Amino acid sequence: MGSAAAAPQPHYFLLQDEAGVAAAAICTVVEPGRVRSADALIFGRAAPLLSRLGARKRPVLQVRAPLGGHSSVALRPAPAHDQVRLLGLLLDGIETHAASHSLDLAFIGVAHDDQRLREALRVRGYLETQIHPTAVMRITWIDFEGYHGMLKLRSRVAARTARGERNRNRRRGVTIRRVQTGPKEAEALFRLLRDHHRLKNGWDPPFGAQFLISLAEQLGNDFLLFEAVREGRRVGMLGGVRWGSVAWLPWYGMEARDRPNDFTYMNLVFYHLADAASTLGLDTLLYGNAALDAKRRRGCDIHANHLYYRPHSVGVRWLLRPYFWAHRQWYWRKLQ
Repeated sequence: MGSAAAAPQPHYFLLQDEAGVAAAAICTVVEPGRVRSADALIFGRAAPLLSRLGARKRPVLQVRAPLGGHSSVALRPAPAHDQVRLLGLLLDGIETHAASHSLDLAFIGVAHDDQRLREALRVRGYLETQIHPTAVMRITWIDFEGYHGMLKLRSRVAARTARGERNRNRRRGVTIRRVQTGPKEAEALFRLLRDHHRLKNGWDPPFGAQFLISLAEQLGNDFLLFEAVREGRRVGMLGGVRWGSVAWLPWYGMEARDRPNDFTYMNLVFYHLADAASTLGLDTLLYGNAALDAKRRRGCDIHANHLYYRPHSVGVRWLLRPYFWAHRQWYWRKLQ
């Protein structure tokens, strides 16, 4: 896995008028065969081979949604027809830049309900397929009992499991709470996250403690941090960011030693947040694209994400069209 220092540098595209910034997108130029490249998502394990054979040797200008499940471009609030115009102008600028530098172009992680962007990319001839879906929990309750009622409507077994796992965690003396987000707490989160990542993957995460410390300092109350404590000792932490009523909490770590089966993970990541979300002013929790069945059983909806790809060469676009159709069909069946 590459280090944070080796990550591709972002390119910012801004559309401005007399009223200020009207539209924006963040892009990166990624070489073929890289782990986070569009090629890797489209061609899977064959991507490095295609690169070595010379079949895929053109860099890709990638427009990627930063939180997954949200639009990869931002538009100023405006009437629908004006937003269509602004989006068109922004896409014109991005495509002109890609063409002048002989870059392929990819929009990665376009949300299923981002109809305006999806339609614009289709009209412009982009190839389309599905990629990693996102688990999203929509908060329509005010406490755990309301959450439990929602689960019960979906599955009595799921509701009974959630209640049992929560009660067992409490009987084992685990307390979960939100904590302040100063440098000391952010560093503690990183240590647990790092050790957990080493245990599960065999290598360190691609960022250091200073990354989380800087976020905590800059975001203040919008940096969310929770800890699980058993017998006076911190045994788990969960951290993330809030944007308005949406929260994304991707940073998680558990104490590797002395881990009884008390469901601390489930309570820290799902049940405590479901109970506290309304108090925190949250109506949406983003849970990423791993372990989708487990997240579905705990109340998440699975939202499709899409990849739109436009090779620089018109001939390559036509050659890849059947592959994209087959890939789209295969991925749709995979998610059923």
